[in-house]
Parts: sequence; structure tokens; C-alpha cells
Amino acid sequence: MLKNESSPYCTTSYKIDNPTERDILIGYKVLLSASTLIGDSLILVGSLRYDAIKLHKILVIFVEHMAVANILMSLFSIIPGAVSLAVNDQILGHGTCYLTYFFNDGLALVQCLLTGAIAMSKMLIVKYPLEAMRFSTKEAKIAVIGIWITGSIFPAAALAKDKEGVYFSYVVYICDYTTLHNWSKKAHNIYVSAVGIVTLTSAAVTVISSIMLLVLAKRATVGRIEGLQLQGVLTVLLTAAAHILLALPLAVYYISRAFTKPNYYFYRYAWWISQLGCTINFYILGLTLPSFREFLKSKLLNKIVQVWKIFCNGNEGERSVEERERETLLPSRI
Repeated sequence: MLKNESSPYCTTSYKIDNPTERDILIGYKVLLSASTLIGDSLILVGSLRYDAIKLHKILVIFVEHMAVANILMSLFSIIPGAVSLAVNDQILGHGTCYLTYFFNDGLALVQCLLTGAIAMSKMLIVKYPLEAMRFSTKEAKIAVIGIWITGSIFPAAALAKDKEGVYFSYVVYICDYTTLHNWSKKAHNIYVSAVGIVTLTSAAVTVISSIMLLVLAKRATVGRIEGLQLQGVLTVLLTAAAHILLALPLAVYYISRAFTKPNYYFYRYAWWISQLGCTINFYILGLTLPSFREFLKSKLLNKIVQVWKIFCNGNEGERSVEERERETLLPSRI
């Protein structure tokens, strides 16, 4: 078990001893992880195999990578958190704890950057429709590589600097990191500032791009922009709005830390609320894109019907065998 007394989050006084509260939170995390794994897997299958996401090609790439990030977040953050809640302690080994921290921190930044990329890309596509026709998937793939590298740099640098900074947090029941363990004040300030600049820049890009996109969409309703796919605009705006709103309580916590004593209980639920962002994209796509809804109806429901028929036919076959056996046994009983 990783203990790091330099972090206030590590103290066992924040353990959830109420079994009813823990059961509710475990159920929440189980449902969240199941919804994320199923929903984002369907996004990938629908996009890669059936071309079910009818958006601009660069937006599709960003959506696919967001689905991958959500699935990894479920595997390395949500599910381990549910397991730790079930036993009310940390049971994973040191190596797994390092891995959990790396993916948890890195993927949170990747999700933030991808949300900004989706909002800004759609805004540019709407604002410059002729130029957008020349946007290539190569450019989007280069941007995605940069996003994944950026998301990996910070946790990798922290582990390289001092892996003993990793600890198990009883506040959020996952492994986290503190720079208070063996970092100089200068190194701490540089690291925190760099993370803050990247995160705030991404959030600013998301907000500004969304506002500009909303203005352009409003103009389109009076015919100033031709050929605008309002369904795609609605998809992007809902995606940006959902991620901003879900991350807002966490942002409030980090800002308030500079002025007041941290409220770790508020941080706990703010963090778990933000994880809803892992599954929200599936429902937004299903709500706003008819092509994705048609994929779910035609492909997914057909598969379910086929499986049900196989199951029913199998049961009928078993019943017919049993009936034949009874028929053969009946004369002997007479």
C-alpha cells in the first residue's frame, strides 16, 4: 500500500465508513464504467466499421480518440476506484498504482484537449467552409498525436522526478500524486504553472470557440451561412457544454484553494461528477446524429434480435428433445 504522509489526501480520516454511502458510490461507478465501456465501444465500431458518425472527417478522428480516452479512463480510474471502495482500502500493488496515476492524470488532460480541439475545429469549419474542404485527416492525426504526447508528458515527468510522490488518496479512492514530497518550491511552481497554463488554455479555447460557434449558428438561422449542418453544430455545442459543466465543480475547488481551506469532501464529489464526461458523448451522439441512431437501431438491435432468436431456438430444440424422450418412455410406463 502506498502511503505518503506529505499529502493531506492520504490520511485514513477521509475513508468512507458508512456502508450505505459506499454501496451507492460503488453502484454509481459500476454503472458509469459499464456505460462508458459499452457506449464508447459502440462509437468506435459505428465509426470505424459502419461510418455511422456523419461529421467532418477531422471531427470524426477527434471523436474516435475521445472514445479511446474514455475507455482507458474507465479501465484505469473508474473501475480501480470501484474496487477500492468495495474493500474500503487500497489493494493494488505499487506498479499498478503508478500506472493508475499515469493514466488518470494523463487521460484527464487528453480529454480536456480533445474537447477544445473538437470545439475549435467545428468553429473553423463553419466560419471558413471553403477552406474546410481542404482540411485533411493527416492534419487531424498530427494534432491528435500532439494531444496524446502532451497528456503523457506531465505524469511521466512527475514520475521521473520523484515516483515516491505517488500515494493512495482516501478522498477519491485512487492513486494520485503530490509535489509536496520531494520537490523544491521552484520545481513545484514550474510544474503546477505548466499544467495550469495548458489546462486553462484548453478550457479557454473550448469556451471561446463554443461561443463563436453559437453566434455563427444563430446567423445561419437567418440565412447568412449556407450549407451549415446544424446537427453537427448541436453535437459539438452539447459536447463542449457538457464537459464544461461537469468540470466546473472541480474548477471551483482548485480556484477556491488559493483563498480558503480546501474542502476535501467537496473535492471528492466534484471529481466523481467530472467522470460522467467519460460516458456523455455516447448519449449526445445518439441524441443529435440521425446516422448514429440509425446504426444503433439497424445494426445493434438486429444483433440483439438474432441472439434472442438463437437463444429461443436453442430452448425449443431442448424442449423437443425432452418431448421425444418422454414419448419414448411413455409406452414403457404403460
